[in-house]
Amino acid sequence: MRDRSKIVKMITLISQIGITMLSSIFLCGGIGYLIDNRFGTHTFIFALLLGIAGGYRAVYVLVKQFTEKDKQDEDSPVSMSREDLETWKAGADYWKQSSTEVDDELQGEDVPPGMRDDLDDDRMDR
Repeated sequence: MRDRSKIVKMITLISQIGITMLSSIFLCGGIGYLIDNRFGTHTFIFALLLGIAGGYRAVYVLVKQFTEKDKQDEDSPVSMSREDLETWKAGADYWKQSSTEVDDELQGEDVPPGMRDDLDDDRMDR
């Protein structure tokens, strides 16, 4: 399933790249052509080059965003079902409660001087 979604994402990226390049080139070229016809200047080539440069920049930003998002998806933890998440939370709560009980038991006992500071530091972190 994951391979299929990667293929769909790649096809989407390729189509976005094509549309982005073509639209920026045709838009700037069209504006340059209109300015040439209206005012008799020779700005078509300049506008066309500007459209090509703008298209390359837009494609660069698009690909950069895609790769960053793809990298974040790979780094993110595996998605859990609601039941698994509830089980994980219950386990975390159990261990948190257990460590608090152990800390309470240690307060009544003779704890070596260096260890008392470690216990106090742990409590401050919570």
